Amino acid sequence: MGYTRGVVDVPHGGGPAVGIQKKETSMVSEKVTLVNPQGLHMRPAGLFASTMGKFACDVTVVTPEKEVNGKSPMALMAAGIPCGTEVEIRCDGADEADALTTAIELIKSGLGE
Repeated sequence: MGYTRGVVDVPHGGGPAVGIQKKETSMVSEKVTLVNPQGLHMRPAGLFASTMGKFACDVTVVTPEKEVNGKSPMALMAAGIPCGTEVEIRCDGADEADALTTAIELIKSGLGE
């Protein structure tokens, strides 16, 4: 989550002070079906994780059974997601829209296979 500087009131007559307030962000997500024939094994998991690692936002891959960190090739491989599985990609953070678009395109393309 991003932060923005703002002025906040200090109780007990202390006057205004500069503080840090949380900036609201909204998570984005989309469902897509994994199409590469061998599922999410080492090579496609590595490609997905390294591509998502270029983004500042959090990326989560959600299956009916589990949620895994989309920036971790080991977590993606351990999830054992087979071809034909519908997954939800969730992105939350500064560049979430760009990350989601990239993730969906990558999966629809077969993750390099």
